[in-house]
Amino acid sequence: MKKIIALLACLAMGALTFGEVVAWKGMEFGIEQNPKWLRSLVEKHDERPARKKFDIAKNARLFYGTGNAPDLESARNYAAADCMQKALGAESDARTVSGLSPVYEYWEQDDETGYTVTAIFAQENR
Repeated sequence: MKKIIALLACLAMGALTFGEVVAWKGMEFGIEQNPKWLRSLVEKHDERPARKKFDIAKNARLFYGTGNAPDLESARNYAAADCMQKALGAESDARTVSGLSPVYEYWEQDDETGYTVTAIFAQENR
């Protein structure tokens, strides 16, 4: 009987002790997790917060690409390729992209899906 009471007491203490979920938003290495400017850029296609954060000139064109892969390097390459594809699509009859420079890269890691990278590039208008 004492063992059952001790077990119930341990379970009750465990439920009270570990019942709180802690959100670690922005805690790792001082990097903002799920930044609002990135969500605004990707979901709402609003470039203003990203331009303000990275001090991108108004005459520069802004492109972003997303890549998913099991390893970080492949996800980064897919994101850059997606960005290049968008830049090529924006220029009519272009076969190469010139003047495209990286601005920022944001990545997240998930145990099941691997890495998701969002790369942002700017291109000065000629």
